[in-house]
Amino acid sequence: MTDEELRQLIESNARAIQGNSEGLAELRRDREASRRDSEAANQQLRESIEASRRDSEAADLRLRESIEEGRQRSEAADQRLRESIEATHQHIRESIDDTISLVANLAQQLDESDQKRQENEERFNILLAEARADRQRSDERAAANETERRAFQQIVQTLLAEINRIWQRLAS
Repeated sequence: MTDEELRQLIESNARAIQGNSEGLAELRRDREASRRDSEAANQQLRESIEASRRDSEAADLRLRESIEEGRQRSEAADQRLRESIEATHQHIRESIDDTISLVANLAQQLDESDQKRQENEERFNILLAEARADRQRSDERAAANETERRAFQQIVQTLLAEINRIWQRLAS
């Protein structure tokens, strides 16, 4: 092998090593981007869960206030009923109608609260499933990157061993 051929072989190997180094740098950038994407998805999930929790607590507080208000109204109606025992039958019927309406409203509010809770749970489960899928894709990309890195490392080691043998032959 002539000096020119050896020089060309060394330059070719150097270009291959440079290309492999650039590929490795790109793989590292991809892995970092994947990690950032996963962190962003996790943050979004945490924010969504926190918003759902706040919504649920607010709905629960409104429901409790409404129940307490209903209880207070019911007690007031009972007191008025005791005080107005001599009132006409029509007056008693109107009080009963008011109480029924109040109970119907409370039942409707309870149904709406249950529906909101179920919707929040469904949204949470969807977000959780999406986050798990994102995590699985991220893990798969990381595994693929690791496999490629190992293959690249093996190629570089083989190239370096070949260069070493060439240098040893040249040195002899």
